[in-house]
Amino acid sequence: MVSIFRNGKFASGVIACLCCASAFADTLTLRIDGVDDTLKPAVVAAAEISQYENQDISRAQVRRLYRKAPDQITKALEAFGYFN
Repeated sequence: MVSIFRNGKFASGVIACLCCASAFADTLTLRIDGVDDTLKPAVVAAAEISQYENQDISRAQVRRLYRKAPDQITKALEAFGYFN
């Protein structure tokens, strides 16, 4: 869950990574909730993890990308006036 306070506003985004398949390669499914529809394209574009959606990816890669997503999303939302 990514929660960001910006200019007195509150944006909450949930990134759910659902992995299925073998232990060596998983398929990543990305779901982003809690963001206005107008902001969602910017969030998806900024989150590196979105580039791997519906692709085989290792669990280690998913964890790395998931850890990086909040900072990437925060930077994307700053352009729309959302600040800590």
